[in-house]
Amino acid sequence: MKKICYILPKYDANIDTHFSYLYDLLRKVSTKLDIFLVIEKCVGEPDFPNIDTIVIKKDGGNPLSKFLEGVRIAKTAYEDGYRDFYVHYSFTGALSALWVTRRGRGRVFYWNCGMPWLYKRGFIEETVFRFILRHVLLVTGTISLKHSYAREYALKEDRIRVLHNWIDLEDFNGQSMSRDEARISLGLETDKPVVLFIHHLSKRKGADKILSTVKLFTQGFFVIVGDGPYIESLKNEVEADPTLKERVRIEGRKPQNQMPLYLSASDVLFMPSEEEGFPHVLLEAMALGIPYVASDVGSVRDISPDFEQKYIYTERTPENFRDGLEAVLRLGEGEYQQLRDHVRKYDINSISQMFIDLF
Repeated sequence: MKKICYILPKYDANIDTHFSYLYDLLRKVSTKLDIFLVIEKCVGEPDFPNIDTIVIKKDGGNPLSKFLEGVRIAKTAYEDGYRDFYVHYSFTGALSALWVTRRGRGRVFYWNCGMPWLYKRGFIEETVFRFILRHVLLVTGTISLKHSYAREYALKEDRIRVLHNWIDLEDFNGQSMSRDEARISLGLETDKPVVLFIHHLSKRKGADKILSTVKLFTQGFFVIVGDGPYIESLKNEVEADPTLKERVRIEGRKPQNQMPLYLSASDVLFMPSEEEGFPHVLLEAMALGIPYVASDVGSVRDISPDFEQKYIYTERTPENFRDGLEAVLRLGEGEYQQLRDHVRKYDINSISQMFIDLF
């Protein structure tokens, strides 16, 4: 059985990010891979019954001490025969694994999926990031992202692997409910269209476009799920405008396991991001047959079915988003079923084998 040392930045059973998907994948592939799991930060007790797991204590200490502890653990894994290291987004994890495999007797796979070249980092952080990319096997979400990383960071494409994001369709659909049941559970009216925004409330994820779109698209009720730097300004603007207050509800941070409830209650998903990689939330929407209006960034267009292409906008204007929202509300069961059929290619059963094949 192939041995893999997997370095996971965080474990939290109630986490509100895509990290929860990693937990499902690790449990799935643990029957076919011998995994030594390193968790850099852990909330509660990790739940991986078939996986040897160790937690790095990161409370206190400086970056050097954290790196040295990571090296110590990575070295232990290496000496036990784990020569392939898979790191999800962690600089410390990547550097630790690179140090241990520096003599060329192991491999480091590093997951990064997004458009980081759009945003300035500090000099040291950017230098470290570029060093990591030059020395690992980069793993990203789609072929188009592979080409983009190669172009933006002058990487050789034969050093980049593709691994799609995934969804456990059986589990996710099993947590869903009827639209009316979900709305009653959330205290929403059952007779008005509901537009759902689920994301980090930052400009990077399009939070600055929400209320300007609400003001143009007057026929729907907007539910905003997430937290971030824009949350207070959104709350203040909604509170100050009676017409917005009647049509917008800001829920704040919610754990990932509540997403089936919010999506079940919705008619359309709204994702006006200025940057994305391979957004899991689109897979979740497709799983429940919920159409979406989104920005043409990252892999959004790549992973969307044909009819959705009209509602993915390069120009991120409130007018475009309004037009898209109005149009998708006129769609019917045929399009909803296309979404459900399309997302099957990203089911965890298929992508778990894609992960295994990396090694």
